[in-house]
Amino acid sequence: MKNNIHFILLLAFCWSGSFLSSTNTVGGIKNETYSEFQTSTDNVLVGTRTGENSGQLVISKTSIQQNIVGSTSDLTGLTVTEGSISLKVNKVTSYLIFQSNNAAGEKIAVAIELVTDSNNLVYKQKSGRQIFICKSTGTCNTCEFIIDTVWIMGCRCNSINSNDSSGIADCQLKGIISK
Repeated sequence: MKNNIHFILLLAFCWSGSFLSSTNTVGGIKNETYSEFQTSTDNVLVGTRTGENSGQLVISKTSIQQNIVGSTSDLTGLTVTEGSISLKVNKVTSYLIFQSNNAAGEKIAVAIELVTDSNNLVYKQKSGRQIFICKSTGTCNTCEFIIDTVWIMGCRCNSINSNDSSGIADCQLKGIISK
């Protein structure tokens, strides 16, 4: 009986390990480094660098919500919206940019600095990279990031609620370093 239990535990361990070491294909790229079953300390493949200043997004909104927003304490309470998701790639750094809402329904733009691993653009939770949050205030519907040739320098309102003329349309920028 004792040997049967050890055998069953060994089989269960080997079977579960096959999921963690499985090869998956993301965006047509064979990818053995990034697990299909992410945990909060894993790397999350976001995109691939296709040129010096360009990249291709390979992550879905659902995956951003589960594997990035859900695992980052500074983003707790945010929900990824149906807005656009983009990559900003340059010689020095790359950003994943998306729109979200907080629990109060406020619109927030998020930019997360990515790590380049070969040609892969990767989110690492504990990378020491910057996360920018730009919150719409007043009559501003959505904000966009102001990016010089390399870095995010600020944010501004790019869509004003024309039905509300009572306030000033503005955006508030907050920068965070992921630990």
